[in-house]
Amino acid sequence: MEKHWYSIKECDSGVKELYKKGITRGVYCGFNSLDAFYTMKRGGTTYVHGEPTSGKTEYWLEKLLTTTELYGYKHVVYLPESGSKDEVVAELVSKYARKPFYKEYQDNISADELDRYLQFLNEHFIIIDPEDKSLSIEEFFQQVDLIEKELGIRIDTTVADPWNELRHDYSEEGRQDLYIENRLGLIRANAILHNRHNCIITHCRDRAPVEWSDINGKKVWHLPPPTHRDIAGGPAWYRKSMMLLGIWRPPHNVIDPATGAPFEKNEVHVIIQKFKPKGTGAKGTVKLYYDSYQNRYYEFYNGQKRYSGQKAYQF
Repeated sequence: MEKHWYSIKECDSGVKELYKKGITRGVYCGFNSLDAFYTMKRGGTTYVHGEPTSGKTEYWLEKLLTTTELYGYKHVVYLPESGSKDEVVAELVSKYARKPFYKEYQDNISADELDRYLQFLNEHFIIIDPEDKSLSIEEFFQQVDLIEKELGIRIDTTVADPWNELRHDYSEEGRQDLYIENRLGLIRANAILHNRHNCIITHCRDRAPVEWSDINGKKVWHLPPPTHRDIAGGPAWYRKSMMLLGIWRPPHNVIDPATGAPFEKNEVHVIIQKFKPKGTGAKGTVKLYYDSYQNRYYEFYNGQKRYSGQKAYQF
């Protein structure tokens, strides 16, 4: 039988090395206001949840582009809800270029720029597209292993978006929560084994809107910020997560009870609900704002409007 246990003495050198190094944070992800609450650490996982069209995919692609721009990270992305493989690449081009892709929009990228951007993105992104079939999580990681082997590269992050587009057989464990815990444990083990960061994006289950009042006193019905209990099998996601984030688009012109000011139309809240290990983040909420022209987010930090992916903003 293979040995999977260790005496304290066998951990001696590793523990002393941790003592010397101190707490190891993940990498900075482009926004100063977010840095105290979230960093992306190798060997870790991030699970992102929220309502459809809340900005989950846009937010995570922002992280991927930022870590590429700042550190040269390489990524594998599986985004079946975002369209075909070509449409996924078009989205990445637009985000990297920080302007529209399609010629129907004013000041879109030129043909020469497109060639240059495609060349850059080719060095950093691999698209998984099984076309007319879905992959299990095991098959997804087999594809990632094949990519590393055949291309001779190291993948720094992976993302599967959304969870329900992967193929699942809940009967394997007899219960949905046990199946989810098993697979999320597999995702975490894969991140540790390969020293990469794995992300899964998932939807909230159906839930009821609540009543808000806008700046004119008019009643507005809108969904509240999501919690982990709003995910199907939520307690299992919470137990097995390392970094757990909720993404929420607040109702426009409704008063934010935290500030007394109305929510902006392009405002998005990143809610850090769980973080592990110590030092990688903190619980809290960070406000970002979506720029539809640049196809990127920005923050207000110390009264200044700042976009991600720019080293000058780093602490």
